[in-house]
Amino acid sequence: VSPAGTTHSCVQQMFTFAAKIYTNAATTVKYTWLRSDNAVGPEETINFAAAGMQTVNKTWTITRDNPGTQYSGWERVKIISPNEALGNQAEFTLACP
Repeated sequence: VSPAGTTHSCVQQMFTFAAKIYTNAATTVKYTWLRSDNAVGPEETINFAAAGMQTVNKTWTITRDNPGTQYSGWERVKIISPNEALGNQAEFTLACP
């Protein structure tokens, strides 16, 4: 996640998440993004012409405009097919000082 760690801001902040997807053969990978607020992104696909790695990205924009408040969350990728897999949680905190 970028920016990582705790971000101190009292305005809208965009967090960008990246996940590396690896395959050992040519295939189509179906995946989605899961968030700590229980939101689930739409199913997406990425095509591999051969074995290898590709990076997928997702953004999440959050606003904290009340002084003294913060929001901690995470997002991660879930591979749906050809084999189910779950990526690590990319954690962040947005604090309005």
